[in-house]
Amino acid sequence: GGITKGVAFVGPDIVQLSAMWPAVETLVKRCCEVKGTDEAAIDAQFEIIKQLYLELISEIQKVDEKYSSDADKDATPFSGSSDSPWLSLRATSDGVITTHRIAIQSISEEPINLPPPRTPIWFMPLHTFGVAEVLAAFKDNFSAILTALLAGRRIVVKGFGCPSTVVSEAVLAIGIIASCISPDFIVTNVFPYSSITHMDKFLKRASYVVGTLNPMYDSRSEWWDLLCDLDTGTVTAGISTKMLITESPHVELDKDFCKEAMQYLASAGGYLGHDRRQVEQGLRERFAEYIGTFMTAAAMADRSDKMAPVVRELLEANHQRLMLTQLCGIFDIYADRILGGGDVGRVELQLAVAALRRNDNASEEDIIQALQSILRRVESGQQGPLHLLSILPESMGGVSPIANQLLSPQLAVRVIAMEILSRIEGLPVGKKAMGTLNSFVLLSMEQLRAAMSAMHR
Repeated sequence: GGITKGVAFVGPDIVQLSAMWPAVETLVKRCCEVKGTDEAAIDAQFEIIKQLYLELISEIQKVDEKYSSDADKDATPFSGSSDSPWLSLRATSDGVITTHRIAIQSISEEPINLPPPRTPIWFMPLHTFGVAEVLAAFKDNFSAILTALLAGRRIVVKGFGCPSTVVSEAVLAIGIIASCISPDFIVTNVFPYSSITHMDKFLKRASYVVGTLNPMYDSRSEWWDLLCDLDTGTVTAGISTKMLITESPHVELDKDFCKEAMQYLASAGGYLGHDRRQVEQGLRERFAEYIGTFMTAAAMADRSDKMAPVVRELLEANHQRLMLTQLCGIFDIYADRILGGGDVGRVELQLAVAALRRNDNASEEDIIQALQSILRRVESGQQGPLHLLSILPESMGGVSPIANQLLSPQLAVRVIAMEILSRIEGLPVGKKAMGTLNSFVLLSMEQLRAAMSAMHR
Protein backbone atom coordinates (compact mmCIF):
# COMPACT_ATOMS: atom_id res chain seq x y z
CA GLY A 1 0.00 0.00 0.00
CA GLY A 2 2.77 2.42 0.90
CA ILE A 3 4.59 1.77 -2.36
CA THR A 4 1.54 2.21 -4.61
CA LYS A 5 0.48 5.38 -2.81
CA GLY A 6 4.00 6.69 -3.10
CA VAL A 7 4.06 6.02 -6.84
CA ALA A 8 0.67 7.70 -7.24
CA PHE A 9 1.84 10.71 -5.27
CA VAL A 10 5.09 11.15 -7.21
CA GLY A 11 3.17 10.52 -10.45
CA PRO A 12 5.04 11.06 -13.73
CA ASP A 13 8.28 11.96 -11.97
CA ILE A 14 8.68 8.32 -10.89
CA VAL A 15 10.18 7.75 -14.36
CA GLN A 16 13.11 10.01 -13.51
CA LEU A 17 14.00 7.80 -10.55
CA SER A 18 14.01 4.47 -12.38
CA ALA A 19 17.80 4.34 -12.76
CA MET A 20 18.31 5.18 -9.10
CA TRP A 21 16.20 2.44 -7.49
CA PRO A 22 19.21 0.70 -5.86
CA ALA A 23 20.27 3.95 -4.22
CA VAL A 24 16.71 4.79 -3.17
CA GLU A 25 16.29 1.30 -1.71
CA THR A 26 19.46 1.80 0.34
CA LEU A 27 18.14 5.16 1.50
CA VAL A 28 14.85 3.65 2.69
CA LYS A 29 16.59 0.87 4.62
CA ARG A 30 18.95 3.30 6.33
CA CYS A 31 16.09 5.62 7.28
CA CYS A 32 14.11 2.67 8.68
CA GLU A 33 17.04 1.81 10.95
CA VAL A 34 16.57 5.13 12.77
CA LYS A 35 14.48 4.50 15.88
CA GLY A 36 11.84 6.85 17.19
CA THR A 37 9.69 9.63 15.73
CA ASP A 38 10.93 12.62 17.73
CA GLU A 39 12.76 15.62 16.32
CA ALA A 40 16.17 13.98 16.79
CA ALA A 41 15.07 10.96 14.72
CA ILE A 42 13.71 13.20 11.96
CA ASP A 43 16.99 15.16 11.92
CA ALA A 44 18.92 11.89 11.65
CA GLN A 45 16.80 10.76 8.69
CA PHE A 46 17.24 14.14 7.05
CA GLU A 47 21.04 13.82 7.31
CA ILE A 48 20.87 10.35 5.69
CA ILE A 49 18.82 11.74 2.79
CA LYS A 50 21.11 14.74 2.41
CA GLN A 51 24.23 12.55 2.41
CA LEU A 52 22.83 10.23 -0.27
CA TYR A 53 21.72 13.20 -2.36
CA LEU A 54 25.22 14.68 -2.31
CA GLU A 55 26.69 11.29 -3.21
CA LEU A 56 24.36 10.99 -6.20
CA ILE A 57 25.23 14.49 -7.43
CA SER A 58 28.92 13.64 -7.12
CA GLU A 59 28.47 10.42 -9.13
CA ILE A 60 26.51 12.22 -11.87
CA GLN A 61 29.26 14.87 -12.15
CA LYS A 62 31.87 12.11 -12.53
CA VAL A 63 29.77 10.50 -15.26
CA ASP A 64 29.41 13.82 -17.11
CA GLU A 65 33.16 14.43 -16.90
CA LYS A 66 33.77 10.93 -18.30
CA TYR A 67 31.38 11.57 -21.20
CA SER A 68 33.03 14.88 -22.04
CA SER A 69 36.56 13.45 -22.02
CA ASP A 70 35.55 10.33 -23.97
CA ALA A 71 33.81 12.39 -26.64
CA ASP A 72 36.91 14.58 -27.05
CA LYS A 73 39.28 11.62 -27.31
CA ASP A 74 37.17 9.26 -29.44
CA ALA A 75 38.68 9.01 -32.91
CA THR A 76 36.00 6.61 -34.11
CA PRO A 77 32.76 8.57 -33.55
CA PHE A 78 30.38 5.83 -34.59
CA SER A 79 31.92 2.84 -32.84
CA GLY A 80 29.64 0.64 -30.79
CA SER A 81 26.00 -0.17 -31.42
CA SER A 82 24.60 3.14 -32.63
CA ASP A 83 21.44 3.36 -34.71
CA SER A 84 22.26 6.75 -36.21
CA PRO A 85 24.84 9.58 -36.04
CA TRP A 86 24.71 9.67 -32.27
CA LEU A 87 27.20 8.08 -29.94
CA SER A 88 25.68 6.14 -27.05
CA LEU A 89 27.88 6.18 -23.98
CA ARG A 90 26.95 4.33 -20.81
CA ALA A 91 28.58 4.57 -17.42
CA THR A 92 27.65 2.58 -14.34
CA SER A 93 28.51 3.73 -10.86
CA ASP A 94 27.03 2.32 -7.65
CA GLY A 95 23.80 1.31 -9.34
CA VAL A 96 23.27 4.68 -11.06
CA ILE A 97 23.06 4.13 -14.82
CA THR A 98 22.90 7.13 -17.09
CA THR A 99 22.84 7.13 -20.87
CA HIS A 100 23.83 10.19 -22.89
CA ARG A 101 23.27 10.45 -26.62
CA ILE A 102 25.47 13.26 -27.85
CA ALA A 103 26.09 14.62 -31.34
CA ILE A 104 29.65 14.07 -32.48
CA GLN A 105 30.75 17.33 -34.06
CA SER A 106 34.32 16.21 -34.85
CA ILE A 107 33.33 14.40 -38.06
CA SER A 108 32.74 17.64 -39.91
CA GLU A 109 34.54 20.97 -40.10
CA GLU A 110 31.18 22.73 -40.37
CA PRO A 111 28.50 22.67 -37.63
CA ILE A 112 26.17 19.68 -37.92
CA ASN A 113 22.47 20.49 -37.72
CA LEU A 114 21.09 17.03 -36.98
CA PRO A 115 17.41 16.44 -36.15
CA PRO A 116 16.40 16.92 -32.50
CA PRO A 117 17.60 13.87 -30.55
CA ARG A 118 15.23 11.53 -28.77
CA THR A 119 14.95 12.15 -25.05
CA PRO A 120 16.29 9.49 -22.63
CA ILE A 121 12.67 8.53 -21.90
CA TRP A 122 12.30 7.35 -25.52
CA PHE A 123 14.92 4.66 -24.81
CA MET A 124 13.54 3.72 -21.38
CA PRO A 125 13.46 -0.09 -21.10
CA LEU A 126 10.16 -1.70 -20.12
CA HIS A 127 10.91 -5.18 -18.85
CA THR A 128 7.41 -6.67 -18.61
CA PHE A 129 4.99 -4.86 -20.88
CA GLY A 130 6.32 -2.62 -23.64
CA VAL A 131 4.87 -1.07 -26.79
CA ALA A 132 4.91 -4.50 -28.44
CA GLU A 133 2.74 -6.05 -25.73
CA VAL A 134 0.32 -3.11 -25.70
CA LEU A 135 -0.10 -3.43 -29.47
CA ALA A 136 -0.59 -7.19 -29.21
CA ALA A 137 -3.17 -6.71 -26.44
CA PHE A 138 -5.33 -4.12 -28.24
CA LYS A 139 -4.64 -4.91 -31.94
CA ASP A 140 -7.06 -2.84 -34.11
CA ASN A 141 -8.32 -1.02 -31.01
CA PHE A 142 -4.91 0.61 -30.70
CA SER A 143 -6.11 3.11 -33.31
CA ALA A 144 -8.51 4.48 -30.68
CA ILE A 145 -5.68 4.87 -28.15
CA LEU A 146 -3.53 6.66 -30.74
CA THR A 147 -6.34 9.05 -31.60
CA ALA A 148 -7.12 9.80 -27.96
CA LEU A 149 -3.43 10.50 -27.32
CA LEU A 150 -3.14 12.94 -30.22
CA ALA A 151 -6.41 14.62 -29.33
CA GLY A 152 -5.28 15.29 -25.78
CA ARG A 153 -8.00 13.12 -24.22
CA ARG A 154 -8.09 11.42 -20.81
CA ILE A 155 -7.06 7.75 -21.06
CA VAL A 156 -7.42 5.20 -18.28
CA VAL A 157 -5.80 1.77 -18.60
CA LYS A 158 -7.33 -0.85 -16.31
CA GLY A 159 -6.12 -4.38 -15.63
CA PHE A 160 -8.13 -6.02 -12.88
CA GLY A 161 -6.59 -9.40 -13.63
CA CYS A 162 -3.07 -8.08 -14.17
CA PRO A 163 -0.22 -7.37 -11.77
CA SER A 164 0.31 -3.69 -11.04
CA THR A 165 3.70 -3.84 -12.80
CA VAL A 166 2.00 -4.82 -16.08
CA VAL A 167 -0.55 -2.01 -15.82
CA SER A 168 2.13 0.55 -14.92
CA GLU A 169 4.41 -0.43 -17.81
CA ALA A 170 1.49 -0.50 -20.27
CA VAL A 171 0.73 3.10 -19.29
CA LEU A 172 4.40 4.05 -19.69
CA ALA A 173 4.48 2.35 -23.12
CA ILE A 174 1.56 4.49 -24.29
CA GLY A 175 3.30 7.55 -22.87
CA ILE A 176 6.51 6.68 -24.72
CA ILE A 177 4.64 6.74 -28.04
CA ALA A 178 3.31 10.22 -27.23
CA SER A 179 6.82 11.36 -26.25
CA CYS A 180 7.92 11.18 -29.90
CA ILE A 181 5.69 14.24 -30.38
CA SER A 182 5.98 15.94 -27.01
CA PRO A 183 9.22 14.99 -25.18
CA ASP A 184 7.82 16.02 -21.79
CA PHE A 185 4.55 14.08 -22.16
CA ILE A 186 5.45 11.33 -19.68
CA VAL A 187 6.71 13.82 -17.11
CA THR A 188 3.56 15.95 -17.26
CA ASN A 189 0.71 13.64 -18.30
CA VAL A 190 1.44 10.02 -17.35
CA PHE A 191 0.56 8.41 -14.01
CA PRO A 192 1.64 4.75 -14.15
CA TYR A 193 -0.51 3.70 -11.22
CA SER A 194 -3.34 5.63 -9.62
CA SER A 195 -4.66 5.64 -6.11
CA ILE A 196 -8.11 6.94 -5.25
CA THR A 197 -6.42 8.87 -2.44
CA HIS A 198 -4.39 10.96 -4.86
CA MET A 199 -6.74 11.37 -7.79
CA ASP A 200 -6.60 15.14 -7.50
CA LYS A 201 -3.06 14.89 -8.91
CA PHE A 202 -4.41 14.11 -12.37
CA LEU A 203 -8.16 14.85 -12.44
CA LYS A 204 -7.44 18.58 -12.62
CA ARG A 205 -5.50 18.02 -15.88
CA ALA A 206 -7.15 18.24 -19.28
CA SER A 207 -5.16 15.26 -20.62
CA TYR A 208 -3.60 12.24 -18.96
CA VAL A 209 -2.83 8.51 -19.18
CA VAL A 210 -3.51 6.69 -15.91
CA GLY A 211 -3.20 3.06 -14.82
CA THR A 212 -5.49 1.39 -12.28
CA LEU A 213 -6.55 -1.91 -10.75
CA ASN A 214 -9.64 -0.31 -9.21
CA PRO A 215 -13.00 -1.46 -10.69
CA MET A 216 -14.57 1.82 -9.57
CA TYR A 217 -13.40 3.41 -12.85
CA ASP A 218 -15.91 1.31 -14.84
CA SER A 219 -18.84 3.21 -13.40
CA ARG A 220 -17.20 6.66 -13.28
CA SER A 221 -17.16 7.68 -16.94
CA GLU A 222 -16.66 11.33 -15.94
CA TRP A 223 -13.06 10.38 -15.07
CA TRP A 224 -12.09 9.30 -18.60
CA ASP A 225 -12.64 9.78 -22.33
CA LEU A 226 -11.25 6.35 -23.22
CA LEU A 227 -11.21 3.32 -20.92
CA CYS A 228 -8.77 0.61 -22.08
CA ASP A 229 -9.15 -2.92 -20.70
CA LEU A 230 -5.84 -4.82 -20.70
CA ASP A 231 -7.57 -8.08 -19.79
CA THR A 232 -9.84 -8.14 -22.86
CA GLY A 233 -8.12 -5.77 -25.31
CA THR A 234 -11.31 -3.71 -25.62
CA VAL A 235 -11.78 0.05 -25.37
CA THR A 236 -14.80 2.04 -24.21
CA ALA A 237 -15.15 5.59 -25.48
CA GLY A 238 -16.92 8.47 -23.81
CA ILE A 239 -19.58 10.39 -25.72
CA SER A 240 -17.17 13.09 -26.89
CA THR A 241 -14.68 10.53 -28.22
CA LYS A 242 -16.88 7.81 -29.75
CA MET A 243 -17.35 9.28 -33.24
CA LEU A 244 -13.71 10.36 -33.40
CA ILE A 245 -12.42 6.80 -33.02
CA THR A 246 -14.97 5.03 -35.23
CA GLU A 247 -15.99 7.26 -38.15
CA SER A 248 -12.94 9.38 -39.00
CA PRO A 249 -10.95 8.78 -42.23
CA HIS A 250 -7.75 8.00 -40.33
CA VAL A 251 -9.21 4.92 -38.62
CA GLU A 252 -8.59 2.53 -41.53
CA LEU A 253 -5.06 3.88 -42.07
CA ASP A 254 -4.33 3.34 -38.38
CA LYS A 255 -5.59 -0.23 -38.60
CA ASP A 256 -3.43 -0.88 -41.66
CA PHE A 257 -0.40 0.51 -39.83
CA CYS A 258 -1.11 -1.61 -36.74
CA LYS A 259 -1.32 -4.70 -38.98
CA GLU A 260 2.06 -3.80 -40.49
CA ALA A 261 3.50 -3.38 -37.00
CA MET A 262 2.11 -6.77 -35.97
CA GLN A 263 3.67 -8.31 -39.09
CA TYR A 264 7.00 -6.78 -38.05
CA LEU A 265 6.66 -8.45 -34.64
CA ALA A 266 5.72 -11.75 -36.29
CA SER A 267 8.72 -11.57 -38.65
CA ALA A 268 10.96 -11.03 -35.63
CA GLY A 269 9.42 -14.11 -34.05
CA GLY A 270 7.94 -11.99 -31.29
CA TYR A 271 11.02 -11.78 -29.12
CA LEU A 272 12.23 -15.38 -29.45
CA GLY A 273 15.76 -15.56 -30.78
CA HIS A 274 16.01 -11.78 -31.08
CA ASP A 275 17.24 -8.95 -28.91
CA ARG A 276 14.07 -7.88 -27.09
CA ARG A 277 15.31 -4.32 -26.76
CA GLN A 278 16.09 -4.07 -30.50
CA VAL A 279 12.65 -5.38 -31.49
CA GLU A 280 10.94 -3.03 -29.03
CA GLN A 281 13.01 -0.07 -30.25
CA GLY A 282 12.21 -0.91 -33.87
CA LEU A 283 8.51 -0.86 -33.05
CA ARG A 284 8.81 2.50 -31.27
CA GLU A 285 10.61 3.96 -34.29
CA ARG A 286 7.83 2.72 -36.58
CA PHE A 287 5.22 4.49 -34.48
CA ALA A 288 7.34 7.63 -34.40
CA GLU A 289 7.67 7.68 -38.19
CA TYR A 290 3.98 6.95 -38.80
CA ILE A 291 2.79 9.71 -36.48
CA GLY A 292 5.64 12.02 -37.44
CA THR A 293 4.86 11.75 -41.15
CA PHE A 294 1.41 13.33 -41.00
CA MET A 295 2.41 15.71 -38.17
CA THR A 296 5.44 16.89 -40.18
CA ALA A 297 3.37 17.12 -43.36
CA ALA A 298 0.90 19.34 -41.50
CA ALA A 299 3.75 21.57 -40.34
CA MET A 300 4.81 21.84 -44.01
CA ALA A 301 1.28 22.18 -45.40
CA ASP A 302 2.22 25.23 -47.48
CA ARG A 303 4.51 22.95 -49.54
CA SER A 304 2.05 20.07 -49.90
CA ASP A 305 2.29 20.23 -53.72
CA LYS A 306 5.85 18.85 -53.41
CA MET A 307 4.83 15.91 -51.22
CA ALA A 308 4.47 12.35 -52.43
CA PRO A 309 0.83 11.21 -52.92
CA VAL A 310 1.10 8.70 -50.06
CA VAL A 311 2.12 11.53 -47.70
CA ARG A 312 -0.68 13.80 -48.92
CA GLU A 313 -3.15 10.95 -48.40
CA LEU A 314 -1.97 10.52 -44.83
CA LEU A 315 -2.22 14.28 -44.27
CA GLU A 316 -5.75 14.53 -45.65
CA ALA A 317 -7.00 11.47 -43.73
CA ASN A 318 -5.69 12.94 -40.48
CA HIS A 319 -7.19 16.39 -41.00
CA GLN A 320 -9.67 16.06 -38.12
CA ARG A 321 -7.12 14.54 -35.77
CA LEU A 322 -4.58 17.24 -36.62
CA MET A 323 -7.10 19.95 -35.77
CA LEU A 324 -7.48 18.36 -32.34
CA THR A 325 -3.70 18.27 -31.83
CA GLN A 326 -3.70 22.00 -32.53
CA LEU A 327 -6.49 22.65 -30.05
CA CYS A 328 -4.73 20.79 -27.23
CA GLY A 329 -1.33 22.35 -28.01
CA ILE A 330 0.49 19.12 -28.98
CA PHE A 331 0.91 20.18 -32.60
CA ASP A 332 2.65 23.47 -31.73
CA ILE A 333 5.15 21.64 -29.51
CA TYR A 334 5.96 19.22 -32.33
CA ALA A 335 6.16 21.87 -35.05
CA ASP A 336 8.52 24.01 -32.96
CA ARG A 337 10.86 21.03 -32.51
CA ILE A 338 10.80 20.01 -36.16
CA LEU A 339 11.01 23.46 -37.76
CA GLY A 340 12.92 25.19 -34.97
CA GLY A 341 16.21 25.09 -36.86
CA GLY A 342 14.65 26.57 -39.99
CA ASP A 343 16.12 23.76 -42.11
CA VAL A 344 13.22 23.00 -44.46
CA GLY A 345 15.38 20.71 -46.59
CA ARG A 346 15.95 18.36 -43.66
CA VAL A 347 12.21 18.16 -43.00
CA GLU A 348 11.48 17.44 -46.68
CA LEU A 349 14.09 14.68 -46.48
CA GLN A 350 12.13 13.02 -43.66
CA LEU A 351 8.95 13.07 -45.72
CA ALA A 352 10.73 11.63 -48.77
CA VAL A 353 12.11 8.71 -46.73
CA ALA A 354 8.66 8.10 -45.22
CA ALA A 355 7.19 8.03 -48.73
CA LEU A 356 9.73 5.38 -49.81
CA ARG A 357 8.81 3.19 -46.84
CA ARG A 358 5.12 3.36 -47.77
CA ASN A 359 5.49 2.88 -51.54
CA ASP A 360 3.41 -0.29 -52.01
CA ASN A 361 1.05 1.43 -54.44
CA ALA A 362 3.37 4.23 -55.58
CA SER A 363 3.96 4.88 -59.25
CA GLU A 364 7.42 5.00 -60.81
CA GLU A 365 7.08 8.78 -61.02
CA ASP A 366 6.33 9.05 -57.27
CA ILE A 367 9.34 6.91 -56.35
CA ILE A 368 11.64 8.93 -58.64
CA GLN A 369 10.30 12.16 -57.07
CA ALA A 370 11.11 10.88 -53.55
CA LEU A 371 14.56 9.66 -54.58
CA GLN A 372 15.40 12.93 -56.34
CA SER A 373 14.43 14.86 -53.21
CA ILE A 374 16.80 12.66 -51.17
CA LEU A 375 19.58 13.00 -53.76
CA ARG A 376 19.34 16.80 -53.74
CA ARG A 377 19.82 16.73 -49.98
CA VAL A 378 22.81 14.40 -49.93
CA GLU A 379 24.47 16.46 -52.68
CA SER A 380 24.19 19.62 -50.57
CA GLY A 381 27.40 18.95 -48.61
CA GLN A 382 28.62 16.61 -45.87
CA GLN A 383 25.63 17.40 -43.70
CA GLY A 384 23.27 15.95 -46.31
CA PRO A 385 24.38 12.30 -45.97
CA LEU A 386 24.53 12.71 -42.19
CA HIS A 387 20.97 14.01 -42.08
CA LEU A 388 19.85 11.07 -44.16
CA LEU A 389 21.60 8.51 -41.95
CA SER A 390 20.17 10.13 -38.82
CA ILE A 391 16.63 9.22 -39.93
CA LEU A 392 17.53 5.70 -41.08
CA PRO A 393 18.04 3.85 -37.76
CA GLU A 394 19.32 0.30 -37.88
CA SER A 395 16.25 -0.85 -35.93
CA MET A 396 14.16 0.08 -38.99
CA GLY A 397 16.42 -1.52 -41.56
CA GLY A 398 19.01 1.24 -41.93
CA VAL A 399 19.51 2.30 -45.58
CA SER A 400 17.32 -0.52 -46.93
CA PRO A 401 14.44 1.79 -48.07
CA ILE A 402 16.88 3.27 -50.59
CA ALA A 403 18.90 0.12 -51.27
CA ASN A 404 15.75 -1.84 -52.12
CA GLN A 405 15.24 0.49 -55.08
CA LEU A 406 18.33 -1.10 -56.68
CA LEU A 407 16.04 -4.05 -57.46
CA SER A 408 13.50 -1.90 -59.31
CA PRO A 409 12.75 -2.91 -62.92
CA GLN A 410 13.13 0.77 -63.89
CA LEU A 411 16.68 1.88 -64.75
CA ALA A 412 16.04 5.50 -63.72
CA VAL A 413 15.04 4.40 -60.21
CA ARG A 414 18.10 2.15 -59.86
CA VAL A 415 20.50 4.86 -61.02
CA ILE A 416 19.24 7.50 -58.55
CA ALA A 417 19.33 4.97 -55.70
CA MET A 418 22.93 4.11 -56.63
CA GLU A 419 23.92 7.80 -56.63
CA ILE A 420 22.48 8.29 -53.14
CA LEU A 421 24.18 5.19 -51.74
CA SER A 422 27.50 6.14 -53.33
CA ARG A 423 27.49 9.43 -51.43
CA ILE A 424 26.58 7.68 -48.19
CA GLU A 425 29.42 5.23 -48.79
CA GLY A 426 31.86 8.13 -48.83
CA LEU A 427 31.58 8.61 -45.06
CA PRO A 428 33.02 6.22 -42.44
CA VAL A 429 29.62 5.87 -40.80
CA GLY A 430 28.09 5.38 -44.25
CA LYS A 431 30.38 2.42 -44.90
CA LYS A 432 29.17 0.87 -41.67
CA ALA A 433 25.54 1.42 -42.73
CA MET A 434 26.19 -0.11 -46.16
CA GLY A 435 27.81 -3.11 -44.47
CA THR A 436 24.44 -4.12 -43.04
CA LEU A 437 22.96 -4.75 -46.51
CA ASN A 438 22.76 -8.28 -47.86
CA SER A 439 25.26 -9.42 -50.46
CA PHE A 440 22.69 -9.63 -53.28
CA VAL A 441 21.81 -5.92 -52.97
CA LEU A 442 25.49 -4.96 -52.79
CA LEU A 443 26.23 -7.08 -55.86
CA SER A 444 23.37 -5.39 -57.74
CA MET A 445 24.87 -2.00 -56.92
CA GLU A 446 28.35 -3.00 -58.11
CA GLN A 447 26.96 -4.43 -61.35
CA LEU A 448 24.97 -1.24 -62.00
CA ARG A 449 27.99 0.91 -61.20
CA ALA A 450 30.13 -1.11 -63.61
CA ALA A 451 27.49 -0.89 -66.35
CA MET A 452 27.15 2.89 -65.95
CA SER A 453 30.93 3.28 -66.00
CA ALA A 454 31.17 1.23 -69.22
CA MET A 455 28.50 3.42 -70.84
CA HIS A 456 30.51 6.57 -70.14
CA ARG A 457 33.78 5.22 -71.49
